[in-house]
Amino acid sequence: MVRLAPDGSRSVVLTAADGLTSPTSVAVHRGTVLVTSAAFAPPPDPNVLTARLHR
Repeated sequence: MVRLAPDGSRSVVLTAADGLTSPTSVAVHRGTVLVTSAAFAPPPDPNVLTARLHR
């Protein structure tokens, strides 16, 4: 997952090392980011990752 800043700069915030596999959707609510992964690629392990936004 990549964060896009207001100035257009980008930074990687979640990768496969964090458990991200085939992300299918993202939701943001009050500083919390939820990312669902369908895990179509092996190993099949569908999950939901939760991350906090820090400004």
